[in-house]
Amino acid sequence: MYLQPASVDAWLVVGAPRANSTLQNHRSIFQPGVTYQCDLSQDNKCSQIVLDPTGNGKKLAANGFSYKHKKDNAWIGGAIDVAEGRENSPLVVCGPRWKNNINVDYYLMNGICYWSSPSSISRPDRKAEEWLPLLGSNKQGYTIKPKHPDENSTEVFYYAYGEAGISVHLVKDGSELLIGAPGVFDWKGYSLGSGQFFQNASQTLYVSGAPRAADYKGKVFIFDFPWNNDMPLKILLELEGYQMGEYFGATLCVVDLNNDGLDDLVVGAPLHSLGIHNSGLPTGDEGRVYVYINQEEGRMTEVASEIMGSSVHGARFGSSIANIGDINLDGYADVAVGAYDSGHAVVLKSRPVVSLHAEITADVRKISFNASHFRVAVCISFFGKFARVIGVDLTLKVDPTYGRAQFYFDPGYSTNVYTYYVTLELGLPVCRNFTVKIKQGLQDFSKPIAVSLEYKLQDNIPIPVRRRRATEDMPSTVVLRVPYATGCGEEDTCRTDLRLTAELLNIKLPYIIGTLETVSLHVTVISLLEPAFLSRVIVEIPRETALVRMPPTCQQVSTTNTIKYLRLECDTGNPLISDEKRVLELELDMKGVPANTKELMFNITAISVGDEQNNADNNVLIHVPLHTISDVRIVGTNLLLPVLHPPGLCKVTQSEPLEEDSREAKTGEDSSGDKTGEDSSEDKTGKDSRDVKTGEDSRNVRNYGPSPVDAVQMEFQVPITIKAGGKTINFLKLYQPEVYLDNQPFNCKASKFPFYTDDISEGSGVSLDESQSGTLPDVSHRRRRSVNNQDGELSSLETLPINRTLFVNCSQPDTLCMTVTCVRVGPLLSSYTKAMVHLRMRANLRLLDPIMDKKDVVLVSTNGVAIYQYLNNSLRPLSDNFNKTSVSTMFLGKIPAENIATWIIVLAIIGGILIFMLLVLGLIKIEDEFQNDDEEL
Repeated sequence: MYLQPASVDAWLVVGAPRANSTLQNHRSIFQPGVTYQCDLSQDNKCSQIVLDPTGNGKKLAANGFSYKHKKDNAWIGGAIDVAEGRENSPLVVCGPRWKNNINVDYYLMNGICYWSSPSSISRPDRKAEEWLPLLGSNKQGYTIKPKHPDENSTEVFYYAYGEAGISVHLVKDGSELLIGAPGVFDWKGYSLGSGQFFQNASQTLYVSGAPRAADYKGKVFIFDFPWNNDMPLKILLELEGYQMGEYFGATLCVVDLNNDGLDDLVVGAPLHSLGIHNSGLPTGDEGRVYVYINQEEGRMTEVASEIMGSSVHGARFGSSIANIGDINLDGYADVAVGAYDSGHAVVLKSRPVVSLHAEITADVRKISFNASHFRVAVCISFFGKFARVIGVDLTLKVDPTYGRAQFYFDPGYSTNVYTYYVTLELGLPVCRNFTVKIKQGLQDFSKPIAVSLEYKLQDNIPIPVRRRRATEDMPSTVVLRVPYATGCGEEDTCRTDLRLTAELLNIKLPYIIGTLETVSLHVTVISLLEPAFLSRVIVEIPRETALVRMPPTCQQVSTTNTIKYLRLECDTGNPLISDEKRVLELELDMKGVPANTKELMFNITAISVGDEQNNADNNVLIHVPLHTISDVRIVGTNLLLPVLHPPGLCKVTQSEPLEEDSREAKTGEDSSGDKTGEDSSEDKTGKDSRDVKTGEDSRNVRNYGPSPVDAVQMEFQVPITIKAGGKTINFLKLYQPEVYLDNQPFNCKASKFPFYTDDISEGSGVSLDESQSGTLPDVSHRRRRSVNNQDGELSSLETLPINRTLFVNCSQPDTLCMTVTCVRVGPLLSSYTKAMVHLRMRANLRLLDPIMDKKDVVLVSTNGVAIYQYLNNSLRPLSDNFNKTSVSTMFLGKIPAENIATWIIVLAIIGGILIFMLLVLGLIKIEDEFQNDDEEL
């Protein structure tokens, strides 16, 4: 926009850098570029500004260097500028691709600018002044000498391809002209500007963009020129882009957005990519604009709002940025941003800004461990062209994360959040003091106590002309962190190194379940570096091992795996100072470890709130492999009296009989048609009841350890039938077995052969109470016994007369036995826990008469075995020799009557006669002797 005096309409200068000129001398020049003057008072009326009517001729510069124009593709009009806001400003038009054609085949792209005074702009007969800043022949390039003689020198371009005029800028008063030549200083000068950036300085500083700097993220420099052109630029401030390749600094605009008298910056990054994914369309180069507000003394704060282009691929929002003045007449300058490829322009309107400045200070630099309180002062003020008086709401918080302190108010009111409001006058701070009271108890001294202040304008403040709004982009929170005097290093962050060791005492691996009642877990923690605050030991104990007692320094905490582990958190010092050692003893109850448990895992970890330097020695994992070793023994005795108990729980099966035996067992008849499966009629009527005997054998099963056993299966072989003379004799019946474990009964069932039932009150009874039964021997003390002599009764049974005893057992081929199986009997925890088994039998001895011959004793032997259930690799029986037993029950029959042989009778008579005759003869002789004696007298 070129401004004219008030009496003359302003007009617009438009550059067409790739246009062909209509001038006569330019007809042979391909697209030199044209600049147009457009009158805003008449529609579509533009005329070419004649800057240089000559063609590609050779000329002599004022400095004595000759040059030859090559205006083809010079891009004249690519950069245009006038003094901002100044009437009748000079006009500067540049062509960065202008070349100095020094010979036919060689030219240098130095770039050219034209300076046209206000009086000559509209007059074709007045030629604009040429500016060729890179024309010096001695600076087009230079040679870098090699460091070593065997290396070649290097030719480096300097001014040769500087492209002066790719950007151009006139300062506001028109006294200085900046021409950008990015090809000289690594693309510095790609964009240009100038302004006032310091409050009390009238000096104009300069701004330049370098979009390829900072590893292609781009930079913007605020700088000043040195007194010598060969010296480096005086860089005062650098702003850096965020995204590689976004071309940050390709465009910029220096403008006072908040009307505070200091210039702010708007920087374009036209190749910024929004990062849109999974859209299915090409993405990237959408563009972005960054806004920086001057915070005095050259400090720039980036506005938090993200000013992005649309999602149009390649739109290049930010390709051009212009200060368009106060278009909405609110007293603040506005900015226009162009999106080159999408053909859009966006107006960014400024708004009033109130700058609130808040500060919190404390009366102590560091807090001692025994301190009970400290004081803070909160101050706030505001600046800005908004109002003379405003109201501000403030919210003050203390230690919101850890809750270790509160604000204390008289008379005794305290809180960790306090809200109040103040009325502020422009530039005058308002301060208030607060007392911070520290809570007593276990605390994390490694973390500072934070005091934060949040502030905002009151909603009901008076708004001046045109409803101006205060900015929401400025910081609205200030935080003061007061650390404890921890004795740690920089920034009061403690560099800690905890070393943890842990072991189980007095335990031999693999551990045999049941060998120990308690085990001690010994944990040691030592601090090697700086103090460790809130040092703790986290112990995860398997649920199978309960704590005997909870240490006073420990507490149970929740865990995600509460079913398997008990999690303890134990205090080991706050702080645990350097070289200090803490020992923790945990006594564990091992009696509850179930049988068949394969392993126990103990996980111990040492932690603190410091910056741990070596985590490798902060955790110990103790693996305890387990073995289950038990000694299950079954012992038994027999009873001739029936023993009556409540019904038990067992499973009864029978070995498969031969086909003939099975048929006879089903029909209950022998081959002669006699019924053998039932008692005779004499039994039922009571006749010959002496032939029906009831007997009982008793067993108990104990686990002599050391490990408990979950369950055992007991199997008993009971002879039921005998085959003799082609007949099957079912002489024995089995009552419901009675099985008890700690007074808990187990029911019994039978298959094929049902259990026998009769009047349960028959016979004399013996109580289950062992104190009332003298017939059941105590076997709890028997640790080493022979299988062949398990009971004292067995030795007495071995003295039975073999010729008078009928032996019935399951090892005989003619005997058919029933198998009684008792499953899941348990658990057998120790020798104090025993399972008692009673097998009560009814024997009909009359049915055995055909095979009894001259025998009057029937010895029925039942075999028993205890088998481990749920046997796995960790359960190891101590011995298999003691889990078997054989118990014999003796039934006494009637003595058979026999006939005496005749010869025995004859011999007895003859013998008697002879004896009688001898007695008579003896008596006669004695009488004769007495008579002779009398005669002598």
